[in-house]
Amino acid sequence: IIKNNICDTGSAIDTATIFCEHENNASTQIFVSYATLVKDEIYFTFENGDINYDGITLNLLYPKNTFDESGLAVCPSIASSSEIGGYDLYDKSLNDCVEAFMAVVINEEKFESILFENSKMSTLAMLEIA
Repeated sequence: IIKNNICDTGSAIDTATIFCEHENNASTQIFVSYATLVKDEIYFTFENGDINYDGITLNLLYPKNTFDESGLAVCPSIASSSEIGGYDLYDKSLNDCVEAFMAVVINEEKFESILFENSKMSTLAMLEIA
């Protein structure tokens, strides 16, 4: 975790970059900031293609191994594209979470312990940033 106070006003951390290396050797980089322009961007890189979300449009870039006439790698074509507003994703995610929670409560089931463990890890990671 790299923490910064980019605005240099007060002592609060306003920017963080989090680098994660996973057990399968994949990696994740998360950048969050109150000191930069508002921008929603998510980019996933997979073995055969990528997914890019810019806050409005979700693009599937495929095939990954795309080359020009000289044999140099170039950005793959957009194989599929959908417009999805960031607030729509947030609302759907929130609705899905509430529905899952209510289903467990209504059916008098128990919550999976892995959910609790994952929430503890997320909370500890956020405390580490602060």
